[in-house]
Amino acid sequence: MPVPAGEEYTGSVDAELTQFLIDAEGRASVNEMEGPTLASARGRAISAALRAIDLEMEFLGDLGRKLEGNQPQ
Repeated sequence: MPVPAGEEYTGSVDAELTQFLIDAEGRASVNEMEGPTLASARGRAISAALRAIDLEMEFLGDLGRKLEGNQPQ
């Protein structure tokens, strides 16, 4: 879930990603009888992982800029 503008991300990306993958795996095993393929579930999991990495990179970049801005001149 994206962080609203002006707020700091304080959650754990690893925990969110792990939970998403567990949920996706559960949905995939239930939905196998309905038709969706394992490849589509894997694609959704990979997309979620990339979104989580993007959030983490954005957070780290913002943190770096914040820390660099507070250095005495």
